[in-house]
Amino acid sequence: MAVSFLRKEAIPKILIIFFYGVTNMPGMEHDPSPNENVYIFTASFLDEKTQARNTAHEGYGHAYFFELSKSNPSINPNHTKGVVGTGVEYDPDLKINVPYFIFGQTNTALENQIKKVEKQAIKNYEDRNP
Repeated sequence: MAVSFLRKEAIPKILIIFFYGVTNMPGMEHDPSPNENVYIFTASFLDEKTQARNTAHEGYGHAYFFELSKSNPSINPNHTKGVVGTGVEYDPDLKINVPYFIFGQTNTALENQIKKVEKQAIKNYEDRNP
């Protein structure tokens, strides 16, 4: 597994607001690995603490779940979005309640893992850099 840093000038401006890293994994539809190795990239323009958090996100989130998925195909190493609920709001023009879908992250196992390892990475960084 390799960890590299993305340069700010290499990322289109529109992506800078949310594109902090990527994990290239073999066989993936988006951002596939060029070979059978897993590659982790994180943005060099982030401060050290955020780089630590992002590396944990990519490495102990996506890459870890990718390794687990080799022996258990039901484990998904990718973020997934979908309908997570429904709501109702009143439409004053139609004078009725109108239902709507609420969209969000649906791979809760991955999301929980990422939250846990990001929190641990921040704690580790702060403990070592008071």
